[in-house]
Amino acid sequence: MNRPVGFTQELFDCRDKSLVGGKAANLGRLVRAGFPVPVAFVVTTRAYRSAQTHATGTNGNGNGTVPAVLPPDIAEEIRRAYAVLGGGPVAVRSSATAEDMAAASMAGQYETFLDIHGEESLLDAVRCCWASLDSPRIRTYLKEHGIEQSRVAMAVLVQRLVSADVAGVLFTANPQTGGRREMLVEASWGLGESVVSGRVQPDVLRLDRETGRVLHAAIADKRVYLPAGAHEERPVEDSRRKLPCLRGPDVLRLWELGKLAADHFGSPQDIEWALFDGE
Repeated sequence: MNRPVGFTQELFDCRDKSLVGGKAANLGRLVRAGFPVPVAFVVTTRAYRSAQTHATGTNGNGNGTVPAVLPPDIAEEIRRAYAVLGGGPVAVRSSATAEDMAAASMAGQYETFLDIHGEESLLDAVRCCWASLDSPRIRTYLKEHGIEQSRVAMAVLVQRLVSADVAGVLFTANPQTGGRREMLVEASWGLGESVVSGRVQPDVLRLDRETGRVLHAAIADKRVYLPAGAHEERPVEDSRRKLPCLRGPDVLRLWELGKLAADHFGSPQDIEWALFDGE
């Protein structure tokens, strides 16, 4: 079911980075190429700009604050898009237009909210993603990189949450060596947030880029994990702490997808991935 371009847009249709931000535009490109990406919609930068006009005051540089409560027309469109998605748990992720400026790497700078249930929690998470663009940390970061804050707008990705058994990050060029002959996989139990945030030491695998052969595997003592449905980390059972969390076929599939993604974009990629029920 296609929606007209307004305050929300289906992920499949996300192409314009000025409307949906860098993260959503790249994921939209992957969806159209047939990669396994969880279904999603995006609250566009048009919604962000419109909400600013409802906020009281500005911060003096043309980039207004966001309202404490979403304007009714925006809120209603988000509710409809969430219903089309099927409701249930979602990940709410910032997708700012600054993410594709060559001088800036905005990874980890903005807010992400996992396991969001229900309309009101979703609306609040969207507003919090918007507000993160005006945080002291972001203002400082943009200033250091010579980016005017008024040039940056925030879209928000609302994506079906994968109840991951294992998750992590795949680098199609090993950042530890700078070489493109190797891929690097980081993996741990549960949702990937524990790996991305650095709160857990993951398993680390170096793969030969051409064959997918495991060149080296460092299996960590994975003491905590973040399960789906929980909002705090829990201890890993003693019997699983030092076990590899990826099987051979899982590693091979990650290698295949990473190679396809790097070839599709024509450059090295870092990719968040999740494994659920063998897929």
